[in-house]
Amino acid sequence: MASIKPLFDQVANGSAHSSPSPQESTFDSSYSNPATPAGVSSADVSGEPVRKRHRMRDEKVCGVCGDKALGYNFNAITCESCKAFFRRNALKPKPDCLFQGNCVVDVRTRRFCPSCRINKCFTIGMKADMILDDAEKRARMEKVVENRNRRFVSHEKMEHPARAEPRQEDQGSSHSVLTTALLKSESPKEIPVRHYGLPKPSQARMFHHPPRELLPSDPQFYRRLTEEEKWTLNDISTAYQATIATLHGAEVDPNPPKANPSLNELINSTDETVRQLIRFVGKVVDFQQMRKDDQVSCLKNSVMQSVLMRSACVYILEKDVFLCSKGEVSTSFLKKAVNNASVYSAHVNFCKSMKSIILNNYTLWALAQILALFNPCGAAIIDREMLSTLQDKYIILLKHYLESEFSFTFATEYLVAIQDMLSDLKMLGEAYTTIIFNVNPTEIEPLLLEVFNLK
Repeated sequence: MASIKPLFDQVANGSAHSSPSPQESTFDSSYSNPATPAGVSSADVSGEPVRKRHRMRDEKVCGVCGDKALGYNFNAITCESCKAFFRRNALKPKPDCLFQGNCVVDVRTRRFCPSCRINKCFTIGMKADMILDDAEKRARMEKVVENRNRRFVSHEKMEHPARAEPRQEDQGSSHSVLTTALLKSESPKEIPVRHYGLPKPSQARMFHHPPRELLPSDPQFYRRLTEEEKWTLNDISTAYQATIATLHGAEVDPNPPKANPSLNELINSTDETVRQLIRFVGKVVDFQQMRKDDQVSCLKNSVMQSVLMRSACVYILEKDVFLCSKGEVSTSFLKKAVNNASVYSAHVNFCKSMKSIILNNYTLWALAQILALFNPCGAAIIDREMLSTLQDKYIILLKHYLESEFSFTFATEYLVAIQDMLSDLKMLGEAYTTIIFNVNPTEIEPLLLEVFNLK
């Protein structure tokens, strides 16, 4: 146990925040889910109609570009785009205007002149000293989670006065979950699961991408992502490439892969993938803002699906092999290790189908991984409503990204195909979970015993 604790200490103390966002012109992804204004009571003291009050609340406009605004950002009412622009540029050296220094800044022209846009930000009262650095962001996130946990405990005491006090591990910071709870938590009481069996098709469903010449040439057929959407997509894609998509080991292992590994050896080979998953979720801000117990449950509930999805990510479609640190490994090695022809065929077919859709698009791999992670139907989840809301957020983000890349015309085909594969992944994960209960626990790595509930 002591040998793996430093990994979780590292994740807890430093990797919970996403990497800095690139310049606006280089974005290719991101999303923010601003809170919806609170509902207005139907009781109106002034006698003003409720409908009018709703309309007045929605009439906020950005003081910089005139776009629709949701509220105050850095001391001024702005849209999400100008908020993100100010956050990235307010502390940088001021750029020079290429014209007369009085460029028009509106929804259409706000990207044309960064100099006049940042000047207008300061003119309307936006304050650079309100931008948080990494330490302040970390402190604020810890405070948010601490307050949420305090409200939950207070609510539990009100509804269940006789309930015991929360465990000591529930009273620490949000980042202690990967250090203590993942290694020490008891196996949760499982929710009854209906087994629907393996995916029905007996062969892979290969996705046919539309030829480039059929994609619309009119820009109006493509969604324009918001700056927050681009920012989030860029962050999760970068995090995925730096963690889960990375081959194990800095250098290729000179020793050839074992031709016929046992089931125990196959399970132990996933140890580094599980560690990479933990590093990845440490960079997903939405995950870090969840309850500590739900963080652990989400990891345990999705770990098998995550391992299988990574196998599809490193699958080479043309050669029917997996790419690993030791080189290329034929998929046939699974057949003997798993000792189940149906599960083996379903696994390989899943890899072929999933890779034919996503190819090497790491933004889509990251979105698929997060959707598998945020599953409100998993075992031992406390705040299912929050998980459902997060899942909705990333489903919408996936849809918007596909519409920006493949047009409104073809985005639906991609979306349906990816959702179908995530459904297949869930069934395949359940089948593998049943198989791994046949392993010898004394030969399994401690971390895997914990996350796979094999103790």
